[in-house]
Amino acid sequence: MSLARTAKAVGHLSQIPFTINVPKASQLDIAMQFAGRPREGLRVAWQASDGDLAPVLEGALATFRCRPWQAYDGGDHVLQLGQVVQAEVSGEEEPLLFDRGRFAMVGLSLFDHPRVIESDPVISGGIIRSQLVHHLAAAS
Repeated sequence: MSLARTAKAVGHLSQIPFTINVPKASQLDIAMQFAGRPREGLRVAWQASDGDLAPVLEGALATFRCRPWQAYDGGDHVLQLGQVVQAEVSGEEEPLLFDRGRFAMVGLSLFDHPRVIESDPVISGGIIRSQLVHHLAAAS
């Protein structure tokens, strides 16, 4: 996991077990809580730990319980690697993703294949720039 050096947990993760929780797309409020943007009245529920393992987020899509293994300098972050000692996937729901500063989800249904609706002439280096538009399934 990658943690900002200013995070409170940085000094502890190299010494204690931790869990990586993969939230469901429906758990955006919980993700915002951990991103420092708490929702008023939100209650985050945890499942108790087994023995010397860290607790897991209740309702998470997947969990990876880890023991600290190695930490690496990542500039303004610390990269903490863990040895996975227990992994669990519960259900087939969509995961909540975080990419380029935004939350996202996957799983938009497609009809047919992507279609090219605009194409520029060949740009230097043989690269062709195209815009793809997908026919999305109608919401029911």
